[in-house]
Amino acid sequence: MAEPSWKGLLEKATFEELKDIYEGIMHPHDLTQEGPWVLRVWDGMDGCWCDVGSPGAPEAVLRRWFEETKGGEEKTKFADIDYYRIFPANTRMLYAGDNELFR
Repeated sequence: MAEPSWKGLLEKATFEELKDIYEGIMHPHDLTQEGPWVLRVWDGMDGCWCDVGSPGAPEAVLRRWFEETKGGEEKTKFADIDYYRIFPANTRMLYAGDNELFR
């Protein structure tokens, strides 16, 4: 069985190329701060953000996002119920009523 095409992209792409793809799918300018960053998953059933692993170097966290989202094709938006997003590691999540947690 052949590997998915996103795995080839992940192996060959530079950090800047991956960052551009991420920001095109997620939110422009999400990744403007220096690291460390942390990958979080929005748990749509419980309504909270959970860290996925430890904070790390920007490139490592970005590559993990590509793995978890199958190259940005799954779990990238609120409508997916559970979705992944990258934040600066020092971001504190605040409760904003009955909606998503905002930074």
